[in-house]
Amino acid sequence: MSDVDWTNDRRVVREIAEHAPFMIWLTDHRGRCFYLNPAWVEFTGQPEEEGLGEGWTEMLHPDDRKDVYDAFFHAWTHKRPYQVEYRLRVAGNGYRWVASSARPLFNEDGGCDGYVGTVYATAVRDTHHTEAIRLSPREIEVLQLAAIGKTSDEIAIILAISSRTVEAHINSAMIKTNSVNKVQTVVSAIKTGQIIV
Repeated sequence: MSDVDWTNDRRVVREIAEHAPFMIWLTDHRGRCFYLNPAWVEFTGQPEEEGLGEGWTEMLHPDDRKDVYDAFFHAWTHKRPYQVEYRLRVAGNGYRWVASSARPLFNEDGGCDGYVGTVYATAVRDTHHTEAIRLSPREIEVLQLAAIGKTSDEIAIILAISSRTVEAHINSAMIKTNSVNKVQTVVSAIKTGQIIV
């Protein structure tokens, strides 16, 4: 989508989006995505080029695609803001519940140039049971060491496993606790009594 007109407004949004800690996307006046920020790539693992146009929809949970399409196209038709929650694929494996909010970008003539939207991970949505998700014994060991300030390399040495395996356990625990980073994962494990510091 190299034919995008990077207006001043779009350039300002892109400059902010490049450094934002949450996902940001932009569409053109036809509703086609022409920009996904680095947080999108980090969260989903999908390269930006693959997500442009309608490629980003490949990251949606199949059961949520229709609701996301409907919310976007209803808002786009009426040029109104909207919000929608859905499951988004996480780099590595699984899906996480996210919330997306978007607003139309109007030009000086009052026409809609497209939308700017944000996406951020939300709390676990489980209406069937309230039992806490249990971490594996190895995940607990890894998080216990992370909680006292050990790096992934130090944890790998202590547990006699590879750093990559340490990161895999941390990522698995992040998904289970619906956390966005290692610190939040450790805090969640402490709050649920799965690790003690």
